[in-house]
Amino acid sequence: LMKSMDDSKVFQGSPGFFCSGFTIVNMRRFHEFWEKVDQIEKDPMPVADQDIMLEVKNHFPDTFGPLPMEWDRNLGNGWRRTPHRLMEKKQAAAGMLHFQGGTGRNPNQNY
Repeated sequence: LMKSMDDSKVFQGSPGFFCSGFTIVNMRRFHEFWEKVDQIEKDPMPVADQDIMLEVKNHFPDTFGPLPMEWDRNLGNGWRRTPHRLMEKKQAAAGMLHFQGGTGRNPNQNY
């Protein structure tokens, strides 16, 4: 993960889903994140962390850097198609796995 850090970016993470893997926040430049949030003209402005990050990423793409796929993994029993079947397909690398539980409705359901 340390090799993937880019000091020129305010934050880094999944190019698609911020909840699928790691998000790195450059704390030396994090004030820039909130300055960018203040510049976004959207009414209403989202209040969820991932939605705010997506707004900053979309409005100011230079603030964001993607992480390699091995730091953007998701294994679940739900709606995502890729990289959904991590244990069934050989993968190049995996820095971490983000296990998602189910809906909670089935007491026998495991990650």
